[in-house]
Amino acid sequence: MSLSLGIDFYKNSLIASACRTLFGTCDFYIHSLQTLETNHIDFIVSSMESLDLDFRGGIIIEDIYYALFSDSLYVSIELLNPDPILWEYVYIPINLSLDSAYTSDSNRIFYFGGSFTDIDNNYKTNTLVMHSFENSTLIQKDLYKHYESPPPRVSSCLHNLRGKLWLFGGKGKDTLYSDIWKYDSDKNLWSFINPLNKGPSSRSSFSSAAESDVILIWGGEDDSGLNNDMNIYNIILNTWTTVIPSAYSVPSKRKSACMAFRLPYAYIYGGVDANGVQGDLWRFNFGNNTYNKISEFDPTTNAYCMADEEKFKVIGGLTKYGRQSEVTFLYNFYSGDWEYYYQSSILSSEGLSLLSADFEFFLGGHNEYNYLSRFSYYYDFQESIKNKTDDLIYLPGYTYFNTSIYYFGGGYYLSEYLVFSYLPMPSFGKVDMTNVCESLGCEAQCSKGFYMENKICKHCPPGTYAEGIGNLECTKCPKGCYNPYEGADSLRQCYPCKEGTFNDKLGARFCKICPPNHYCPAGSQKIYDLENKKNLVVSMQPKIYESNYSSQWTVIFQLLGYGFICCVLIAAFCFQKLENIVRRIDYFNTSHNYKIGDCIQIQNTFTGGQFTIILIGSGFIIFVSICVVYILDNITEVKTLMPLVILENYAENFKANIDVSFELKNYGDSCIENQAFFRAQLYSTHCSTNIYAVANNIDKASSTLKCYKNTDNTCIVAYHCTDCEINLDSNLKLTLIEKLSYATGILVNVTSDSSIPESSSTVAMQISPDAGNIFIGPSPTEFYFTMTPSYFTSSLSNFPSKLTGYHVSPESSPKPGSQNMIEDISIATQLSVKLNFFRASTGLYTSRYEKQSLLMFISGLFGTLSGLAGLVGLAMCQFEKIIIKKKDMPLKKKGLKSIIMNDKICMMNFGFHDVENNNRCLESEASAKNPEFTEFSLRSHIKRFDLVHPI
Repeated sequence: MSLSLGIDFYKNSLIASACRTLFGTCDFYIHSLQTLETNHIDFIVSSMESLDLDFRGGIIIEDIYYALFSDSLYVSIELLNPDPILWEYVYIPINLSLDSAYTSDSNRIFYFGGSFTDIDNNYKTNTLVMHSFENSTLIQKDLYKHYESPPPRVSSCLHNLRGKLWLFGGKGKDTLYSDIWKYDSDKNLWSFINPLNKGPSSRSSFSSAAESDVILIWGGEDDSGLNNDMNIYNIILNTWTTVIPSAYSVPSKRKSACMAFRLPYAYIYGGVDANGVQGDLWRFNFGNNTYNKISEFDPTTNAYCMADEEKFKVIGGLTKYGRQSEVTFLYNFYSGDWEYYYQSSILSSEGLSLLSADFEFFLGGHNEYNYLSRFSYYYDFQESIKNKTDDLIYLPGYTYFNTSIYYFGGGYYLSEYLVFSYLPMPSFGKVDMTNVCESLGCEAQCSKGFYMENKICKHCPPGTYAEGIGNLECTKCPKGCYNPYEGADSLRQCYPCKEGTFNDKLGARFCKICPPNHYCPAGSQKIYDLENKKNLVVSMQPKIYESNYSSQWTVIFQLLGYGFICCVLIAAFCFQKLENIVRRIDYFNTSHNYKIGDCIQIQNTFTGGQFTIILIGSGFIIFVSICVVYILDNITEVKTLMPLVILENYAENFKANIDVSFELKNYGDSCIENQAFFRAQLYSTHCSTNIYAVANNIDKASSTLKCYKNTDNTCIVAYHCTDCEINLDSNLKLTLIEKLSYATGILVNVTSDSSIPESSSTVAMQISPDAGNIFIGPSPTEFYFTMTPSYFTSSLSNFPSKLTGYHVSPESSPKPGSQNMIEDISIATQLSVKLNFFRASTGLYTSRYEKQSLLMFISGLFGTLSGLAGLVGLAMCQFEKIIIKKKDMPLKKKGLKSIIMNDKICMMNFGFHDVENNNRCLESEASAKNPEFTEFSLRSHIKRFDLVHPI
């Protein structure tokens, strides 16, 4: 049996109801507080014998008492005329939740919360239902249907990302939370988020920060104690990642530390560990996943903090003695010094805060957990304004969204001095900075991810983003990127186009599909030919020495020379004067007698003159040709590969100028050289604080680094090393830690001066990431090169001697470094490239010398000209013999009769034995009779005469 009781107040009377389900009876009493009389009214509803008399409560509306039963009906009676036979019932259209809280107003009844059963499970609800009665007719209206909402909690975190509010963790009355909730302000709706993988343990009093699409959770306290782990939640991928430090130096486990997040760093200060309140400042580098203890100052916990490029600021908090801190102190990253900034008027901790470069605003909080603050503080760095408020807020999760500070949960209290910090307050509200600024005389600014238009803050549309607060317009995403969501607050939320797509416009929501037969790597601003997809290895090495001499010009000169000779010879045949001149220059005037025994006769002939011209012309042509070859093509080179220990006998060390070019394809950030920083810091290997190169185990005289971005969105970093000496296991590491340093391909070109004066050695290698990924993260992409020392010597005066250098060659294929999916670049940072140089155990010896000496050249030249003269003379003799022979051919046909006749005439005139006279006679006689009679014919006759008449 169960007994249901209800009591209500009506016109100085108490109305009591009591129902017993076992007996199915109810009692109804009206007790007057004035007369102290009690009137019992029987509960009679004859038509409802099967009524389940599980009385849930009653309410009075306009002199009518309504009793609600679990069978989803009302039973009513008029209190002015409480006649038992006048009980009436009204059915409820829909079952109400069990155990709902209710109240009335006018003719309406409001029910809130309660529970409902679904199969075997019982669920609580926060539905708000209204019942109204018009002419005894029940009307039901669901003001708010059931929706999920986070349980109340303290020491949680609330952050603004992508135009939504994100809640994590905290502590309830008897439990710790690790749940994630998302709140949509446009729909006024909470949603429970179920991550795809396991997240951090349930905890409270942790440090948190948010930027781009990630929420950072560090340290805190869970059921096992204090923690010092770094956890990252990606709201796009809906995944948790636990960051494992790559070094042993880490902060101690602690809670209530303050955190500031500014990529690529997260700063952690103070907090409480096992040894008490701490004052150490740590910096976590997401580029290489390492902690670095920067400095240490006043121990503080539960403080507010913020960071920018130059400084880290700590405001308020509790000291190591548990006292409220009244100071603000700064740490300068450049100087490494701490300084007190101003005497703070903030006398509370763990309330609401809004920190910006222009002002600071604080509201609520507690003072050493003794009492709560009823004041707000506004400070614009010139004056401080303190206002009293009615809000008592402490230990909530909060964030700045639109123009309001939203907060969830917080500690319970009964008054500002009666505080229950272990009990959570079921509250969710906001502090509208527009109203605050109206009273303070300031101007409300839009939060990150919003921009102001006509004094109204609006979400940045897809394809744009707005960093920080106070934006009047949104920045368009760059080419090669896209952003499909509204409310972006960082350049990192402009994702590179996926592989196979490209974008050539600013502010794109989506990327375009790459056309067929083309290649579009991730982050493409344009389309590329397929050949660009291949990894590249190109080597250009010094060749065997080749002179500038070209035989083509020598041949042309020779042809022109001999052509000129031919022209002169032809002209000599045509012009008598020229023929006489040619005859007079006969160099072979003593070589025209060919009869053995004949006397040498000096005579100039036309044939001799012609061959003299041939001799002079050919001699000149050969002389010039030989001289040209000697001057331009008289160098030979010999290369020898020998062990380095032997080559070191010629050179003590091997130095060379080395140039390295890094080409980072589709680079995500500016890649701009900061000349002001370069001049101020005198760092020759820094383009800026975020782009630098470090050479290890490389001896050098000097080095420089230059950076720029070309029109193809490629970041080009040029490293120059003067007089570099490569040692064993030398390397060069380029690091880029700009806000969005990533690349979709890396090309490295290494060029070294070879020992050979006019040559250099070059190797270019290229690597691409895996499909769907980009190069970004702590691990460097590594390239491997072999550096072969080389030595050059020369005996020639026009070449330097004893030069050293290196010949570069690929050692092995490149090794890809850290890669991340495009959607996971919100927290990934740093792009690094490492070049590994291996000095070979052998060296290249190159020697350059003359093919022939000057003495050999002169001797050879004289020998060549002398031989040419003999050759031309011989050719002339043969030519003349052929001519004479051809002229004697007709005389051989003369008959013997003519010869005998001539013989007789000679015998009559000169006598038989006078041979010489006979010969003269024959010659004169023959000449007289036959003018064509030649010397050759005459000699033939004489010879016959001698044979017939021997002496």
